[in-house]
Parts: sequence; structure tokens; C-alpha cells
Amino acid sequence: TTGTSRYEVISHVNVNGGDSGSCYDSGYARGLESSKDTTVKAECLLSLSQGDTVSIAARRETTVTGQNPVLSATSSWFQIQQLANPKVIILQDVAGGDTLSTDGGLLDLTWDNEDRKDLPFVHQSGSSDVQVLFDGLYKISYSVKHSATGTTRTGTGAAIQIQPEGGSFTNSSNGWSSAYLRMQNGIDEAALSASTILNLTSRDTIKLVLVDTDQSSGSTRTTDGNAMHFDIEFLGTSDVQALIVHDDEGGDDLDVGGEFSSVNQFWDTADLVNSDFAFTPVSDTI
Repeated sequence: TTGTSRYEVISHVNVNGGDSGSCYDSGYARGLESSKDTTVKAECLLSLSQGDTVSIAARRETTVTGQNPVLSATSSWFQIQQLANPKVIILQDVAGGDTLSTDGGLLDLTWDNEDRKDLPFVHQSGSSDVQVLFDGLYKISYSVKHSATGTTRTGTGAAIQIQPEGGSFTNSSNGWSSAYLRMQNGIDEAALSASTILNLTSRDTIKLVLVDTDQSSGSTRTTDGNAMHFDIEFLGTSDVQALIVHDDEGGDDLDVGGEFSSVNQFWDTADLVNSDFAFTPVSDTI
């Protein structure tokens, strides 16, 4: 943008010229000093037929005119991969309307539309829980568009939770996302989006939750129907090579060095290291 006020971009995928309800994301920029660029990205599964058309739609989310946001030619991309013999579950929520508490709470997201459900997935329409029946690697993608009412700026997060058979739900280290709602200049909508690979055990149950990240009495956030997806693909077991690492300790200082200098992320925990990869914790290289 060349303007000097706040603005937000929200994107999603269209199928045959209509909103697919999937692949939503949003990005916020302050519009002052160096905060003029933002990025929106998402990943989702689509069940398509021969002859269907797919496109990406983006819109400005602000009431301030004169911002002149434009799409960057050298950093925009669009990729489609066809899956052969997929084992997937594709979930959406048509109704929406679930509200996240404003006092540091969680909201289990429920899914009322099963666009596709293959073995090894178990899910009941209207439930938050998805159980897997095979050991192995699973690729998960989600997006959650939500709106807020009120005047207090607020933050929303999303996390994947895993429950082993007979155990309790805990947050996965992988698959987090966050969004900021400024609640001025018409910026009262946002979308959360992420994708990750998890190494799951048969009878594990997973779900997606919204998290109140501002830990204060902020504005009320409500999920938007037909603008949410939760997709899982079973990748397999021994026939898949993967590396999954995360950082338990954190604390890497982003203020070291000069302005705009880069700091490598260090990884201290290896969840899975197959033979095609070499990694030794703690390290910033693979």
C-alpha cells in the first residue's frame, strides 16, 4: 500500500466463481513507517470434478479510502496438486455463530458439513473431534474466518489439540496461528490459517480450538459460517520420509543485530527424523 492508515486483506478460494468456504486467511498492516506490506496464504483440500475452475479472491477490509493496496507480482503464487487415491477428511462449518469467551478462554470448533470422509477417519457431524484409526503421518490444514463486535482491539489464536486413547486433550506444538483485530477503520474481521504434519497413533483424537490470546476483556469474536475448513490427509507410514521438529524452550532474541537483520530459529526437540534427513538438537540447520 502507499497509504498511511491501517488496512487488512482477506483472501479465500473460489470454485466455479463461487466462494468455496475454504482457504481463508488475512493480513494486517499499520500503513505507517515500514508497516505497509502483508502476506496472506492458506492451504486446503478441495473435492473437484473435471471442468471445475479454481481461483483466488482477495478483498480490502477497511473503511479508509486512498490506501491503494496492490498485489505484489514477484511474491504471489498459486499451486494445485492432484492427489492419487487420497485418504482424507474434508470438513466445513456452514452454520458458524460460535462465540469465543473474552476472558482467556478456549472454543472447540465444530464441523457440521462432511464434504468427504474416507477411512481411517471417524467424525460425527456437528462434533469437534476427529479420530484416526491408523498409525502414521497426517497432514492437517485449516482456516477460520471470524468477526468481532465492540471497540476494543483484540487477538485470536488457533491450536490443534491431541488426545491419546484414554488420555486428555493437550495442545500440539505444531499448527499454531494468530490474528489481530484492530476494531477501528472497519477492521473487525480476520482469518486464522495454518498447515502442519503430525505423527499420530491409532485411536488418537484431534480437534481445532480458538484461543483468546489477549487475556483481557476484549471484543467478542464469533465464527463465520461457510468460511471455515478443517482438512486432514493420511500420508502413510513407512513409505513417507519426513522430519518434524519443534522448539520447546523458545527465547531466541529477535532484537540482536541491526535493523532488519535475520535471526535463525533454533530447534531443540525432534518428533520424527526419517533416514533422508540429518538433524541433531539443538540446531538451526537441517
